[in-house]
Amino acid sequence: MVSGSSRQGWDFRYFNPAFRETVQSYLFSNGNAGCRSLGRTPAEISVSKEEIVRRLAAMRSDPKLASMLDDPELAKAVKEIEPHEAASPPTALPDRWLDSDKILALADGLQPPEEVGSISLVRFLSLECGQNPPARWSVKSIAENRNINKLDWTIEFDAETGKLVREVLSRPGKGRESWIIRPWRERIEGGSWRDL
Repeated sequence: MVSGSSRQGWDFRYFNPAFRETVQSYLFSNGNAGCRSLGRTPAEISVSKEEIVRRLAAMRSDPKLASMLDDPELAKAVKEIEPHEAASPPTALPDRWLDSDKILALADGLQPPEEVGSISLVRFLSLECGQNPPARWSVKSIAENRNINKLDWTIEFDAETGKLVREVLSRPGKGRESWIIRPWRERIEGGSWRDL
């Protein structure tokens, strides 16, 4: 994930699958940089993809076990599991991903919600990638002068196609929770706004 701006600095996060550790690096606008671990996630309990494929191959090659695959219920389960588990994860970013300038142009072409109005906005970009959901660009727009308008308008685009996926309006809570910005309204793929 990458997020930030030239005013505040850039935040880079990387997940190392070998160590199951997320690492954060931060580059400040004055040239200073820092790096830290955000911790490790517990090891997966399930059997690895390679192990499932190995076990299925062993079952097929062993005459005693191969007949088990003749069971219709088991054969159906194997057909559902095997293609998904045997697929290897992508090792590089797709060539078709849209760059940040194209995503900003798409965001600039959208009509801001009436709650945001025509105030001057500062944009923050982040790219989030993973197997599910697919990679998305997120453009967060906030008022340049936060004293005028404390709403956040976040726009999500499909990273490969540039298709508008979702828009979210967020606002501060009330009373003791006035410092917490929470989602308030959303619309999916340019549809109608709905309250959350």
